[in-house]
Amino acid sequence: MESWTVTAEHIDEFRRLEEALWISETRGDPQWMDEVLSPTFTEHGKSGRTFDRVTIIEEEQIPPHIDIVLPLPDFSVRAVGQGAALVTYTSIVRGVPANRSSVWRFDGDRWLLEFHQGTLALVPTTVDTARLREAEFSSRLRGYDTEAVKRFLSSIADRLDSGQRVASDEVATARFELALRGSCSEEVDSFLAELRSQL
Repeated sequence: MESWTVTAEHIDEFRRLEEALWISETRGDPQWMDEVLSPTFTEHGKSGRTFDRVTIIEEEQIPPHIDIVLPLPDFSVRAVGQGAALVTYTSIVRGVPANRSSVWRFDGDRWLLEFHQGTLALVPTTVDTARLREAEFSSRLRGYDTEAVKRFLSSIADRLDSGQRVASDEVATARFELALRGSCSEEVDSFLAELRSQL
């Protein structure tokens, strides 16, 4: 394949290939992976680790189900030279978004995955994370455990600052032990209700 133009058929083919890499039945099938990955395949994961072909095929532990949003959002294909394609999209795995890019090479018979990279994506948020960390509540008898409330709000702030998604249900289902003297439950509940409306 020399110069070429991306068609709707190409986009469908690359979407099928990329999404199969996120489905346990195909990602966990060594024979299928052997047919798809180039002999010189390299991946730079969003964790910062680098993986080669052998690691991906022989050593990677694939869960029975990969919790990813399908179809893949923001899917795009570009021709980048003779017999090469750049595929980009967003992966959302367990609520965490990442920017993804793949380079595919045509070997004369089929498309082979030559390179893949994942980078964590920042999620826009209207939540003032500093306010979460600095939140103070009135003290009362039999209130919510103050340290537990602070830890929870700090963990939410940390996740938002790192670009992770936080579902409003996580806040709605938060439960705190009662302390002999703790934070006013009505104030905490009102604060959490406001937080849910911003997520």
